[in-house]
Amino acid sequence: MWTELLPIVRHRWLGGYGYGAFWTRARVEDIFLKTRWPFSDSHSCYIEAAIQGGIVALALWMLLLITLIQPGATRGLAVSPFSAGFVSFVAIHGLAEATFFLPSFACFALLFLTLAHCG
Repeated sequence: MWTELLPIVRHRWLGGYGYGAFWTRARVEDIFLKTRWPFSDSHSCYIEAAIQGGIVALALWMLLLITLIQPGATRGLAVSPFSAGFVSFVAIHGLAEATFFLPSFACFALLFLTLAHCG
């Protein structure tokens, strides 16, 4: 699947296709015909960010993950085990699943709670 998506990312590498605009029925069917695997997202937060918002969104996504850990480290404070664990989970889980980049109130709420917890 990713071998089909990476050339698509390269086609619009700077700004992507727009948040939520890439996964149309026609594109899903086209990719299905090539891969013979039904799916409606990239199964990677990093590839999903690049498809939807290009290198800009990918950089912002990675900056968000770093920022969630950084406040405690730069002020000499210990990062809470919850925050460190959750951000680590999101970063690793994001390699093979796009859950935290897809529109979902629960996921964004958890990210904001972690950000508040770090600060």
